[in-house]
Amino acid sequence: MKTQVYFSLLFLSLLLSGCGNESEESNNKSIQNETDNQEEITNVKGKEETEVDDEGINNEEKTIAYTYDNFKGTYAFFEDIPYESPIQYAFTFMDDYYIEGLKDSSYSVNEISNKEVVENVLQFDYFAPEGGGNGAVNGNLELELVEKNSEQTLFFPETGSVIYPITEQDLIEEGWKWPSELEILQAEKETQQESVEDSSSSADIIEAYNELDIALKVLLAATTVDERAMTPELLGFNLYYNFDGDALLVNIHSGAGVGHPWYAIKYDKETITPVEGVVYNGSLGYEDAFVDPTSVSKIDLYNRYMESKKSYDLAIENIVEYPEMTLSEYEDMRSEIE
Repeated sequence: MKTQVYFSLLFLSLLLSGCGNESEESNNKSIQNETDNQEEITNVKGKEETEVDDEGINNEEKTIAYTYDNFKGTYAFFEDIPYESPIQYAFTFMDDYYIEGLKDSSYSVNEISNKEVVENVLQFDYFAPEGGGNGAVNGNLELELVEKNSEQTLFFPETGSVIYPITEQDLIEEGWKWPSELEILQAEKETQQESVEDSSSSADIIEAYNELDIALKVLLAATTVDERAMTPELLGFNLYYNFDGDALLVNIHSGAGVGHPWYAIKYDKETITPVEGVVYNGSLGYEDAFVDPTSVSKIDLYNRYMESKKSYDLAIENIVEYPEMTLSEYEDMRSEIE
């Protein structure tokens, strides 16, 4: 009704502006008509005010309870006049995702979480996984739903921009390559399935590692601290080891000379972690033996084993458990480091 009143007044003002070129009689008649019209406008305005008041009362009684479903759909920024100019940027809001992008570039699929609708304002967090050469992105988005003249638009308070409702067919007709909701859901299902399969595969490999002979597991763990442990069949070397508490102690040497470090290694269900080492260098005394403390996955170690399985299997003959290797003795040697 407000729109009707606005256009009625505009139309009336155009009529009145054209009366200045008429005769006095016409002017008198116009004045009379103006008076009559003014009364009519007053009546219309009064009626409108009554209707607006009634409308206001009705609005108070019938407050719209918006939900996220009211915001769902496909929307667009236009290059110029909405619906009369090409689409410049597009959005599609779905249950758990929203898509955005340009016509001639790849689109972004963003996961939605923590959706909250207060009156006509939607807020949610979003996350775009790493892909397409871009890093992962996350943030927060706020949209205001505006309904006017039976048209619904979405307003970005932060930028003052407005996006208009369109259909996916509109995008197709302009040559956009835009995924349907079904395609997004199918892709997500496949991603989840791959994740489950990868998880299952990883668990199987770790289990396979844990089921190896203890000597093989010790040798593979020793490769994380001493490259000599990767010598084919361990020819020319012996590997001594002992488990003391929650530590694995290893020592590889040829049986002659000095400079054969002792290493301490930690382990858990999935990884092997070098801790530190100590080495006796003759007249130089005891020194720290460098290790890279980065944890190594048992999956990587098992794959290393499978790549040279025959060599590692034959190396077992040169691996010896040595109970005399204790943490106490190890710490005594480290205490001598100056």
